Amino acid sequence: MQKTLDHLITLQNIDSQLQQLEEDRGDLPQQVKERSQELEELQQKLQTKQSQKDVNEKERTSLLGEAELQREKLKKYKSQLYQVQTNKEYDAITTEIDSSTEKIDEMEFRALELEETNEALDNEINDLKEGIQEKQQQLDVLKKDLDAKMAQSKEQEEKLKKERQEVVKNLSPQMLNTYERIRKARNGVAVAVMRSGACSECSSRIPPQRRLEIRNMNQLYVCEVCGRMLVWDESEESNIQSEE
Repeated sequence: MQKTLDHLITLQNIDSQLQQLEEDRGDLPQQVKERSQELEELQQKLQTKQSQKDVNEKERTSLLGEAELQREKLKKYKSQLYQVQTNKEYDAITTEIDSSTEKIDEMEFRALELEETNEALDNEINDLKEGIQEKQQQLDVLKKDLDAKMAQSKEQEEKLKKERQEVVKNLSPQMLNTYERIRKARNGVAVAVMRSGACSECSSRIPPQRRLEIRNMNQLYVCEVCGRMLVWDESEESNIQSEE
């Protein structure tokens, strides 16, 4: 059991160093992630606005084309007015003229609506493009800072990860699962040291008899208060002897 506890101590030291490297990067990774998501959302909005503008422009072009065809028909109908010989023919042509005129008005009004809508979309698209450019610049700066910090700690991080892989091989799956579960629940610290008769992490006092048992390193004990694994710190041996 002592070897297992020694491996747990080593593993905790490695994980603490890895966690410190991560903390040294600050919130840069999170900022990069957030800016990337914001940039993606803006790009999607831009794509949606641009697609809507294209659809509107296509409809507007089609309407103007149809309106032009109706004008040609209107000219034809008006010219036919001078050729009619009966009231019935006159009424029929007049009806067609009115119908064509109404259709032209409706299509031109709709085309005007689409033009105004696209003008508004143009303003939104320009704002989105400016926002995208600004977000991209912010993201580039953050990535540059993060890359610089990553480069500084990359070699050390890779070394620690290799060491961790070797240490993990010496632990049973059950023990490793227990360690990982506690570490996840306790802010990255699963192994606490008995220091001056107390848990190094939560400072709760440990009964004298339990201190002796922990000192022997023959069994795994957990802190009754914080639930972390408790191990012996040899540097505190003189303190324990004086207390005894």
